[in-house]
Amino acid sequence: MPLGIFIVDWDQLKGPIVKTKYPDFDFKSSLSDLSMQTFMIHSGKVPPETDISFQLEGTNIASHFFQFKEKDVLRRVMILLILNPEESSKEFFPFLRKVEKDIRGELNNPYLGDLVKTTYDEMISARKFVYSEEKIKEKISNKAKILLDKGEFAAAQKLLAKAGEIPGKLSSILIAAEKLLDEKNHVVAAENYEKAAALLDEIGETDLSSQFKGKAAELKTVPKLENDLRNYVDRIEKAIRKNDFKQAIKNCEKSIETTDKLQKFPTINKLYSIRKIEYTQKMEALQKYIDAEENAKKEVMELIAKEKLKKPEPKKITESIEKKEPEKKEDVPEDIELEIVKDDEDNSDMSLP
Repeated sequence: MPLGIFIVDWDQLKGPIVKTKYPDFDFKSSLSDLSMQTFMIHSGKVPPETDISFQLEGTNIASHFFQFKEKDVLRRVMILLILNPEESSKEFFPFLRKVEKDIRGELNNPYLGDLVKTTYDEMISARKFVYSEEKIKEKISNKAKILLDKGEFAAAQKLLAKAGEIPGKLSSILIAAEKLLDEKNHVVAAENYEKAAALLDEIGETDLSSQFKGKAAELKTVPKLENDLRNYVDRIEKAIRKNDFKQAIKNCEKSIETTDKLQKFPTINKLYSIRKIEYTQKMEALQKYIDAEENAKKEVMELIAKEKLKKPEPKKITESIEKKEPEKKEDVPEDIELEIVKDDEDNSDMSLP
């Protein structure tokens, strides 16, 4: 099993920059020195040599080089695989070319590390170019020999009995799993990886079996993640119809988180990279709408407040109104009796002539 992989981006001013590596592994020489040495070997020919292999401090190195122009800048990239001494570099070049295909447009992607991890784990799991039927038989035979040397004859005999059936079965299962992955049938592919893990357990390949089991578990999450994403998108649309833009933004955020998880799978990475951009742009547009509305309301309120300050207050009437005093009547004493005075009787003759 390889010790690890790392991606180097060559900068004209800074030199080699390690973009990502997986898994964490100890290497006697510094990765920077190794990168420099590897680049010099690649660039020693014109055009640069694409695939090279060499030994450094007893370790086999397989390196794949590619270059392309990006915004008028020439990018030169190396994919290095650190192998164990018994592993042959040439067997791994098809894998390194596959890595190039997966990462060529993703070098600035913050999830580059996840992409490399996924591709590496797939290589460890499938190992189609290493785990041919012949290789599996050879591995079983070597294990049986070790058991015989230890005197464990029954265990060796049991293992050799499986050498005729398991290699063909395992090889066909792995090929089927890869085909199902290409067809994006993640659940059935996971079931095949689990079957392969069980076969590997039978021949004592526990490390590789563990890789298969982990891969199967990850693949089984894809349908749920895709279903969750559909639900979040449906909630976004419903919230927008109700003019509840804040709720729509929350579901946009959930959608973006889910697409991040789905981008880790190379078979669907590009699709969900596009979807993530879509939901991010929608979220930003909704936030701009809310901000514009709130800013407009604030400015209108400020304008109303200013107009109130400018408007003069109505004058208050301060002229006093003179109150007319009621006319005073002479008071007549109650104890005075009024005497009616009659004229003296007129005895004159009032008759007409």
